[in-house]
Amino acid sequence: MAATFRLGVANFTRGTSPTMLVTSHIIPEILRMITYVLIARVIGGDAAQQYAIPGVIVLATTRMTISETSGLPVDDVWNKTLGSNVTGTLSPATQYLIRALPLAAVAILDSAIVFIILGSMTTTDWATFTGAWLCSLIAVPTGLTLGLVISVASLRTDLHNLVHNATVSILTVCSGAIISVAHVPVFHAIGEFLPLTHAIQGLRLALAGHSAPHAQLTETLLEARNGLILLALAYLLYTVETARARRKGQTFFSS
Repeated sequence: MAATFRLGVANFTRGTSPTMLVTSHIIPEILRMITYVLIARVIGGDAAQQYAIPGVIVLATTRMTISETSGLPVDDVWNKTLGSNVTGTLSPATQYLIRALPLAAVAILDSAIVFIILGSMTTTDWATFTGAWLCSLIAVPTGLTLGLVISVASLRTDLHNLVHNATVSILTVCSGAIISVAHVPVFHAIGEFLPLTHAIQGLRLALAGHSAPHAQLTETLLEARNGLILLALAYLLYTVETARARRKGQTFFSS
């Protein structure tokens, strides 16, 4: 596990210098979140802006936890190490989950920066806001599990970009991060079982003054439930895919 973690850190630092991290990731993510808030304001005024800010604070985590995590097998494909990883002590799903930990750290940083920039537009009660934001960070591990699920698309197809772009788009809408989907039953039902939805709801409850511990605890438990379901699904998909490859005597990525 320690060796796998070191590999994850090495892969991340080799591909992303501090300058690249700021200019190619953090700044574009901040601008993307601010754009979402401005769109909400244009559509619904100040009330919509206040609604969107908690959403984008949590949504800022998804670039690393979902998009980048889902692409970890691509690195192994390029380095021709994917097949050998299957024979390792740890299962492929466990390996990728550990290697995603540096990405999770950056996801927290992304959310913190958006929180600092936009938080003052929402409340002056920074103590309550900070506590609620820390609770909302449960979206980081649950986001990792969704990234792990869709990473299976990188194993023997070239559909990785399509899958993760579609997934993040669906999540952005169905989580209600930017606009409410309560009036669209299908979107609302989908969002109930995706990451972010309940983390965002807990943050909104706190900002609205409904910071009763049981309300936020309920949202946290629902978010954790979704993460555990997705984690189990990820392990199932990797188990099935690995068994298929061994049964057919084939390597991954259609090679």
